Amino acid sequence: MNISSLGIFFGVLLAALPVFIIIRFRLNLTRRFLMSLVRMVVATGLLAALMTLATWAQSITLSIAISIIIGLFTALTTTVKARLKPGRDYLPIAAGSLAGVIIVAFYFIFLVLGMRDPFAINVFLPVTGLLAGSITGANTKAMVAYNDSLVHHGQLYNYLLGNGCTQRQALDYFARRSLRAAIVEVSKRMSRLAIIEAPVAFFVALMGNMSILTAAALQALLLVATASASVVAVFITLTIKRKRSKQTALTSEA
Repeated sequence: MNISSLGIFFGVLLAALPVFIIIRFRLNLTRRFLMSLVRMVVATGLLAALMTLATWAQSITLSIAISIIIGLFTALTTTVKARLKPGRDYLPIAAGSLAGVIIVAFYFIFLVLGMRDPFAINVFLPVTGLLAGSITGANTKAMVAYNDSLVHHGQLYNYLLGNGCTQRQALDYFARRSLRAAIVEVSKRMSRLAIIEAPVAFFVALMGNMSILTAAALQALLLVATASASVVAVFITLTIKRKRSKQTALTSEA
């Protein structure tokens, strides 16, 4: 299925409807809506350019590099959304994000899709890109919960240390709280995508002439894969952050 230039024009023209309503009812959201639209177009165009470059070059190294860039950008997005300090928190988040995406991507491509070549351009980049984009929400929730725990429960931390707990044992409470926040977010996201929000992968697969059962299976399995990648990424990030946590850092944050 191909979309003609005229079809693209009419598709973009649909944006005039919400703009008209915003202006008609004086909602003062025109600039915000248009800026969001521009950011979406730029991001989509950049992604399309990267995919075109990877397809043209047919280079495994380039595909891996693009996937790493997407993962690093995802980590940066998480750091900004959670209002963390990039110098201190970016590396653990980046390591967790990349590890979660890579582990689940190879598992999904090898065992679920049954492909012998995990670096096939038409599969590797879409799968890693989808997984990378899905972990932002859970990672953000977990990091906010972890840092808030350090700030607001510093006395509990010191109490546990004073009663014979090791630093790792004392930090387990905060790690469990953060993991819980991440898994709750993942569960909500799966429910929304399955029931409330439109299952995009399912309908896109149908538009690509895939059978209904295969499209439904693909949608469900992608949801499971994104949930797993999110939890793995958060777990690895928290493990690294917990090892790097020091008493002085906790005191300064509190």
